[in-house]
Amino acid sequence: MKRTLAILYILMLSIAAVAQDTLHQDINVIIFGDSNTWLGGDNCAKPKGWNTYFKQEFAARSCVSLARSGATWTNTPYTAKNTTEYTNVVSHCNVIYNQVQRLIEQTEKDALPIPDVILIAAGTNDGWFAPKRPNALSKSAEEALADSTLNEKPISKITTLAESVVYSTRILQERFPLATIVLLTPMQTIQVKDSTIEQIGDIIEQCAEGLGVFVIRQDKETPIVAAKERLQRKYTYDGTHTSELGARENGKLIAQKVSEFLQTIFE
Repeated sequence: MKRTLAILYILMLSIAAVAQDTLHQDINVIIFGDSNTWLGGDNCAKPKGWNTYFKQEFAARSCVSLARSGATWTNTPYTAKNTTEYTNVVSHCNVIYNQVQRLIEQTEKDALPIPDVILIAAGTNDGWFAPKRPNALSKSAEEALADSTLNEKPISKITTLAESVVYSTRILQERFPLATIVLLTPMQTIQVKDSTIEQIGDIIEQCAEGLGVFVIRQDKETPIVAAKERLQRKYTYDGTHTSELGARENGKLIAQKVSEFLQTIFE
């Protein structure tokens, strides 16, 4: 009897594993972000990037990252459409807006599939390199959402975090209306005050709510706590960028959260 029950238990686990592997087999995922996503590589296969473990756990048809180290949400007066620049530092054109433009170009060429899920993980550099994004926190999410002419303006006029989030997310909503969009707020880091990271997270969360998209509060939901990382590196290797352990924990958490979001859509 015990042997029979053991066999049944193993069979149930096997069935559950197969079900998990096939759950998202028809879903194409695109990920935008900064260095913590870029660490996983374009193919989401390097061990220090959370997207590597998200890809393993989520088991989608495809999972591609267009992230760039140094990227910010916030644009500058010198930001322009530029899909060819490749830099790993903060620059006028190293912004989420241009990652969005790359996706549009690649899907038009059939080089990438139309995404079913879009994840955007950014915001750290907007606070870390504040002198290069001096207007980032000068406008509220409410103000940005209330501007009915926002997306009629040139990108060089979109110089606050809230406006930048609304602007680029609306482009994605218009271009890929069937895609599920998830905004990931920045994790805590020893390089930026916790209060500033929380403020950035609040703006992104409020923008997400106003736009009708999902949000994951990495500063509150992941195991990375700046105060602890200052004392001993565990989930990061430098207080900002994830270690393999931190990347694994974050990737699994994000995969679980995105799965839950999708379930609410199809219930």
